[in-house]
Amino acid sequence: MFFIDRIGYRASALLAHGFAALGLIFLAVLPSVLPSAFAGLLISVLFYAVGGGLLEVIISPIVEACPSEHKAKTMSLLHSFYCWGSAGVVVLSTLFLALIWALLPVTNGIFFLKVPLAPLVEDGEKGMSVGELFRSGMFWVIMLMMVCAGASEQAVSQWASTFAEK
Repeated sequence: MFFIDRIGYRASALLAHGFAALGLIFLAVLPSVLPSAFAGLLISVLFYAVGGGLLEVIISPIVEACPSEHKAKTMSLLHSFYCWGSAGVVVLSTLFLALIWALLPVTNGIFFLKVPLAPLVEDGEKGMSVGELFRSGMFWVIMLMMVCAGASEQAVSQWASTFAEK
């Protein structure tokens, strides 16, 4: 507390937020930049842990100093925010990543609006009926190829997963 009393609560809070933000930025950058990814993770965790720890130490006295009739309720709410924050990070990260991945089909759909398409059946011609399709030998050859391709893809993904684990 000597350090906090010396520089003040505002400066300490700003410093804590700076360390936390820097640690998270380092987490995104350092593992791929440094020769050792583990060293990058370690440095990142060190920074955001210092920020989080400092916040843990200074926020309680700041809230305690606020004029309020319900200090016990306020402090209980403050300490419950760690759980809410953890749950929020998981939910927001999941939604954020899902939204990023959703950009791919949305972008493709926008591009697809402008792509010229040739007709599959010429004007005036009749397409193949379902019965004709099932009687076609080529249909069954292609169907077998698709099943085998799916099985091969599944086998390769399982092999790659096992290979990565080993």
